[in-house]
Amino acid sequence: MKKILRAIGFPVLLLAAASCAYAAEEAVTIETLPDQTTVTVGMMFLVKARVFNSSDSTTDFWANTCSFDKQWMTDSKGVFIQAWTCEENGLERIELEPEAAYEKSIILYVPKQEKTGPVKFRLGFRRMDESGDMTEPVWGEPVTIRVIVPEGTVPGGTAKSLPPAPEVQESPKADSGPAQIYTDPAVPVHVRPGETFSISLASNPSTGYSWKMDFSEEEKNLALLDSKHVAASEPMPGAPGKQVYTFKALKAGQTKIRLVYGRPWAPSSADTREVFTVIAQ
Repeated sequence: MKKILRAIGFPVLLLAAASCAYAAEEAVTIETLPDQTTVTVGMMFLVKARVFNSSDSTTDFWANTCSFDKQWMTDSKGVFIQAWTCEENGLERIELEPEAAYEKSIILYVPKQEKTGPVKFRLGFRRMDESGDMTEPVWGEPVTIRVIVPEGTVPGGTAKSLPPAPEVQESPKADSGPAQIYTDPAVPVHVRPGETFSISLASNPSTGYSWKMDFSEEEKNLALLDSKHVAASEPMPGAPGKQVYTFKALKAGQTKIRLVYGRPWAPSSADTREVFTVIAQ
């Protein structure tokens, strides 16, 4: 009988030890707070992501100082994380006291959708050690957003060919009107709080090149309203089009919008970089 009890007790102890280790690993929970519940297919939207220490003791991990999106992921094949463009990246040690949180704003988008309807996904976070190795993701609660597919799109959510929008370099006038379009980084963008404007840049995704956008959200001067590719007026295979970003000025201040045009697999030294200066007053 004692041998039987010992035989049973040993696996139980191993199971209890594994459960404790798992509980220690899951000392954090993920909170996902989207800034909107309805988006247009292809349009970027923000999610406030929080790594919350739900344990009674201090926990720590390492995080990227710039390309922090590498530690986040979604469990949906149709929801993508917009890569974070940066010139220099490093590691920082994050130490969370009980009930403290590590927060980041993640840019997501749904590139294709057959028809208007709900999309459900979860956001996951992978801890990283000092050597850069990452653990399995800890997942947040499911989030549901409604994706609108406008009329005039072909199956899959891709917009039909549209003529290129007119390019305007002048600063917007005082009266409210259509969003001004800027194409030259040398021309400062002058807007008033509440006004919208667009940045349009030549783009040809068929070559493997794409634009990556980065602007500081710390002061909340701007809000990204839309990002879309506008096909060439003549829908020929391989014809270049334009990548158009639309913003809204939220309050007075100056913001730098950095854009990088390159291929993910190519050396970054070959990338094209543009910087637009936005002055809201």
